[in-house]
Amino acid sequence: MRRSVVGLAAFVAAALFVSAGLSQPPGPKGKKGGPPGQEKGPPGKKGPPRFELGKLFPPHVRDELQLTPDQAKQLAELEQDVRARLEKILSADQKKQIEEMGPPPKKGPPPDRPDGPEPPVWD
Repeated sequence: MRRSVVGLAAFVAAALFVSAGLSQPPGPKGKKGGPPGQEKGPPGKKGPPRFELGKLFPPHVRDELQLTPDQAKQLAELEQDVRARLEKILSADQKKQIEEMGPPPKKGPPPDRPDGPEPPVWD
């Protein structure tokens, strides 16, 4: 009798593991993060899009704001004005420095260490 109960318990546990594994949606192969087809930036590059002089909102903020066409037009005009003013204010060296800048360094232990956090995923 005891053998039957242990066997039944093992079968139920195995069935639960299999059903939990099958109920997960498949993820994109080799990539972490948002839905497929929503990658930003050039293919093969990770991280947020590069900073552009005069841009007021990053792409993900623009997407979430769901701007009307009129708002998008006004924002584009404002960004042109800001870009033109920054071109006058900044020196050539400062503009070059901005073009070469990457995202800020990640904080914390390296992700390959067991006690380190998962690296952030940039959409």
